[in-house]
Amino acid sequence: MPDALPFLGSATIGCAYLTCSSGAYHPWPAVDFQLPLGTPVRATAPGTVALVDEELDGEGDPDGCATETSYCGAPGLFIAIEHRDGPYSVYKHLLASHVEVGDVVERGQVIGQVGSSQASRAHLHYDEQATLVDFNRPGNRLPLGPMYYWSGGRRRAPGSIGGATDWTGLPRGTHITSTAWRTGRPLSVSTPHQFRWALAGLGAADTVGPFVIRLEADIKLSGGPLEYRGDDLLIVLGRRFSLRRDNGCRVIETIGPLELNHVGLGPAQGDCAPVSSTRLVTVVGHGIRPSQFDAAAGAAYVNA
Repeated sequence: MPDALPFLGSATIGCAYLTCSSGAYHPWPAVDFQLPLGTPVRATAPGTVALVDEELDGEGDPDGCATETSYCGAPGLFIAIEHRDGPYSVYKHLLASHVEVGDVVERGQVIGQVGSSQASRAHLHYDEQATLVDFNRPGNRLPLGPMYYWSGGRRRAPGSIGGATDWTGLPRGTHITSTAWRTGRPLSVSTPHQFRWALAGLGAADTVGPFVIRLEADIKLSGGPLEYRGDDLLIVLGRRFSLRRDNGCRVIETIGPLELNHVGLGPAQGDCAPVSSTRLVTVVGHGIRPSQFDAAAGAAYVNA
């Protein structure tokens, strides 16, 4: 089931289940995360993209939910992901989508960006539903998964926030900061040795990704490239720092999915690209060119 928050960073609860200032704003299990426009939206569990569509005509057609052109509830631009062990997770009011129907996504993978389509302000509306046949009908909505996250040095769930038992009980205005998920606590590195040591420990039997490595300085590698052999998503938060190699072109090789988030890279040299991966590479931020990647599943670019 979905078990991770759909974002990294800080958010404020707008409206949850019967906790909005306007009363029964969400009379079903759902939560609005107030986030800056353009914030990357992430999959809450592994799955397959089942629907990417847009409803922009008022409240939609109450008798035509889940037809090819109309969805009740005016979700704006939205994505629905089918998960292997249960429900569909749904992400609404997006600014942009970075996936297509049929794409296989990993927990934590960027799938779109926070927007305000068919909404008065930028936010992410998140809910979970049983089927697409009855999409957005009240009886089709399900209780939300636990959506664990990492903050303040430990894993957290809604029960650790103000006594709420699940996400639908959080009061309006509750502030949340998420730096990672589940057992994948963020690792800070500032030297090549620390980076290699961190990669060697990822994917152990008692850990579950996505994994987050945070650069604390520019890192110039000697010897061979960095290698990541895990299956879960690896996120490198560059914070404007860079990864380079002083005796070759290749910087990092992975067999699992990779996200480079505001990471600088050395230039491509001939047929040699700094990044090689057998899975999708997601680039968040500016300044990285397609020539710097050799990715079998391609690369997705998110300007955020």
